[in-house]
Amino acid sequence: MKEMLKDIYFKSIWRKIKRLENEYKDFIFIFTFAGIGDLCYSFAFLEELKKREKKKIMVFTKRYLYRAVSYYEAVDIVKILSDRDSVFVESFLKAKRNWKYFNDGVNGSPFYYFSHWNRFGWEILRIPNVNYMDVQRYILYNFDDTAELTLPAVPDISLERFDDIDYKRTIIINPYSNFLKITDSRIFDTLTDYLSLQGFIVYTNTTKNQTALKGSRRLECSLEELYGLCKRVKLVASLRSGIIDLMIHSGGNFIVLYPDETYWDKIFRQAYTLTAWRTKNKIYEYLLKEEDEIMLKAEEIMVN
Repeated sequence: MKEMLKDIYFKSIWRKIKRLENEYKDFIFIFTFAGIGDLCYSFAFLEELKKREKKKIMVFTKRYLYRAVSYYEAVDIVKILSDRDSVFVESFLKAKRNWKYFNDGVNGSPFYYFSHWNRFGWEILRIPNVNYMDVQRYILYNFDDTAELTLPAVPDISLERFDDIDYKRTIIINPYSNFLKITDSRIFDTLTDYLSLQGFIVYTNTTKNQTALKGSRRLECSLEELYGLCKRVKLVASLRSGIIDLMIHSGGNFIVLYPDETYWDKIFRQAYTLTAWRTKNKIYEYLLKEEDEIMLKAEEIMVN
């Protein structure tokens, strides 16, 4: 019974998707339901894709990602799916029998579906110096080394409510990640204590029920506000999280911390290195356990 109902439902979704293809013949369709970091990677070659296919782009996503999608000028139409619908559609797209049609260019398919990258398997990332951007470039998008990255155009909005902040004496710490399950946050406490003693004001970036680090001030703001703050403050120190894939394009100074080598079978740092974004600003990447190196770099940035 379960398989029969699933089959009927999948066929229903399939008909709707084929109807889209027939109705919008000059469009590419992109489905993305994961977090902000995944969205940034998913859109990393959007302009190149549009140029190659000579088509417009329609994106299907969840409501909470709408603002992030709007930062990409290459997107022509955004369709918001309810949480319930996105779960059903994602289940359909993840089905093995549909996977090739959506991502291998079978029969010139105009559909691209971006799930979390573990669908591509670990073996690719066991090759030295290969990262997730390479997976996007060479496998999903089928581009070569000459393809240019598509970066978000985050609007520069007013930061009037932060007028009392002395940016040159302000640090933002982001110790949280929805994806990484890290329980040892001692380095963030150490950074907060040290920087506070040096006369800097430390803010902890938080959302919902997250709490500020002891000795810091709580910061809760919009993506655009956070982007503007990251651009202006002395330093942003963060656990490696998806939001950093967006914030590093602000041009600020970043210290980004990764789990130790044992996490994700030793390939997490290689897979998600921020050097893949080829930004011009200063981004320093360390393992959480490299406390001495982290503190020395923070001190160096503070005095410059």
